[in-house]
Amino acid sequence: MGGLLHLVRVRQAEDYLRYCDEKFSPTGKYTTHMEYKQSPPLPPDDPHHGAFYRGIHTRDGDGPQHWDHDTACVLGAIDMIKNRSCNQPFLCFLPLQNPHPSYQVEEDYYDAIDPDLLPPRIPTPSEEANLPQILDALRNEYWSNDITEEMWRDVKRIYYAMCFKVDRLFGKVVDALLDQGLYDDTWILFFSDHGDFTGDYSLPEKTHSTMQDCLVRVPLIIKPPIDVPTRPGNREDLAELVDVTATLYDLLDIDPGYTHQGISLGASLVGEDAAIRDAVFAEVGSRKNEEGYTFSKKQIENMPADSFCGRQCRAGIPDTDAGSHAVMCRMLQHKYIRRYYTGHHELFDLATDPGETLNLSGRQEYADIERHMEIRVLDFFMRTGDVLPHEQDLRGV
Repeated sequence: MGGLLHLVRVRQAEDYLRYCDEKFSPTGKYTTHMEYKQSPPLPPDDPHHGAFYRGIHTRDGDGPQHWDHDTACVLGAIDMIKNRSCNQPFLCFLPLQNPHPSYQVEEDYYDAIDPDLLPPRIPTPSEEANLPQILDALRNEYWSNDITEEMWRDVKRIYYAMCFKVDRLFGKVVDALLDQGLYDDTWILFFSDHGDFTGDYSLPEKTHSTMQDCLVRVPLIIKPPIDVPTRPGNREDLAELVDVTATLYDLLDIDPGYTHQGISLGASLVGEDAAIRDAVFAEVGSRKNEEGYTFSKKQIENMPADSFCGRQCRAGIPDTDAGSHAVMCRMLQHKYIRRYYTGHHELFDLATDPGETLNLSGRQEYADIERHMEIRVLDFFMRTGDVLPHEQDLRGV
């Protein structure tokens, strides 16, 4: 395992070894590939700070060397593949940092992105959109009114460049599998944890309590071994990340010994046209007065006033105190988000409003659709609630 991981509970570095045989931490030769210099710091009053912008790294800059942790982890994985024990299968998990703010990238990747081909950003919705107040609070903290369209375009260009960099690094891993004659026998799964605004709604990064498509719709690529029946191509069906685990359990004939909510994508891999799911679900946020954000209030108070995390967390304090927990039901045409604490629910018609810029919740003409999706959320919690263990306890001992 090499890279950043939020999925396991660790309090010290050794705790990772409960989940893997080796937690790779780049040292020695893996730290010698830093070819680029960091961008010069921005002035304190530069509005780029609010966009989480850090700039372009060049080979001939004046700043210190740019530490490239992602590349180091990939180089370590390649060495593991080349030096593995030939009589043992292996699993390599590489949760890379990029693409992720702060927005910074090496000049070679930046130059490879044509800014004229970038998709337009979703502008700031009007007050009539009736969207959660946290979006306005974040825009105020980030000085979004001072961030020009040109700045946002550059943020998007850097984000795409970071994606391109990940593509290149991923290609190096694939090349190593090919060189070792392992590609045809290897499962390859490529996915992400969340998306990014990159200027949509005049915001950078993400929130901790909203679920726009640009945040929750993530890539998923599956390449099975050559002996697994597969019809290559793109799929337009809905899936959840829990389905990745279910797919591996199914196709590797593994009994996990516990109940899970994933659905195997095996039928989709072989080319069956029937949709695996007609709706997907997600949750975000925290309960009332729960420390649901990365940092506690005391930590936030001690953060520099102009730091990005400080701004983000300050803007979210009222949202957290009120209770920001939200549940999403997303179907092909409609998306519904329910909030227990505030009652500020959201309903979007994705066919006519793919940017989710007009909240239709509470409108009489959409009452039947909203009621249907409320029931789907109820069904979701009933289906994924408490379950019996697979092994029965002995009561007569």
